[in-house]
Amino acid sequence: MGVGVRLGTTDNEKQSLSIVAPCWSHIQSLTLTGSNPDYKLRDHQLSQILEACAPLNKLRIPQSGFSMRSFFSLERHFATLDYLDIAYCGDVPSWMSQSILSSCPRLVYFHAPILLACDLVQGLDPEAERKRTLDFSFENKLEEQGPQEGEPDPLVHGGHLARDLAQGRPWVCLGLKTLRVAIVETELEWHESIFKRISTLTELRMLDLGRDYGYLAIPSLDLRLKSGLGYLRSLTHLTAFYFNGTPQLMEECDLQWILDAFPNLGDITWNFHLRPKKNTKLCEFVRRHGLCRRR
Repeated sequence: MGVGVRLGTTDNEKQSLSIVAPCWSHIQSLTLTGSNPDYKLRDHQLSQILEACAPLNKLRIPQSGFSMRSFFSLERHFATLDYLDIAYCGDVPSWMSQSILSSCPRLVYFHAPILLACDLVQGLDPEAERKRTLDFSFENKLEEQGPQEGEPDPLVHGGHLARDLAQGRPWVCLGLKTLRVAIVETELEWHESIFKRISTLTELRMLDLGRDYGYLAIPSLDLRLKSGLGYLRSLTHLTAFYFNGTPQLMEECDLQWILDAFPNLGDITWNFHLRPKKNTKLCEFVRRHGLCRRR
């Protein structure tokens, strides 16, 4: 059974959710969206819904309050999930993306905000994540809500443990067809390992490494042959390749390789180089090879 609920205000939320509440235990496909950008379902509400649902195949909750509580409630659905959209959820940290990709074997569609290289690459210092420059507000909020006696908040402690367990684990969703997540904070020596990890997803049709929130100053995956782009030769089914908002320094040889390696490619992001004049030349090169600009 599938259900879609469109939310807009608190009153609308109570009415809409109360209508479908008796059906939670029968729902296997759930979409919760809203037209009001200032309103979103909160983490504890999503957690309660996920606890009540039957094992889910599809969950689409973009721009929601999905965070720690919701994540732990979602774990019971990992074995059955094949579609998960948590895009534009500002309280979703990197390690959750890594944990989902390494725990959901049936996943064919995944859209999340961010994945830090230090969570993805095996063998990195476990403390690297703790020293990251990105400061996600969810950790501060949870710690502020911790026990008044000064004892550790079990939720925060569980998050740290889940993060450490997920770090570096291989991805199990080898049938994934759509991957949309910004891979950032990438040191040059990590790029080859990151490309190797992506190359295991041989069923990919869409690879979107673009940024939902425009982290222009944060290092991204360098899409050049010299950095390991060639490992993606296994993605022979790729039809769309996006990397909006990522600072690239590509050359004609890199683009020629992409065109040769992905014969079914029909759409690609057209920001190939940081220098405008250089980028214009590369756009002309791609256009001459038959790709029309659509994004």
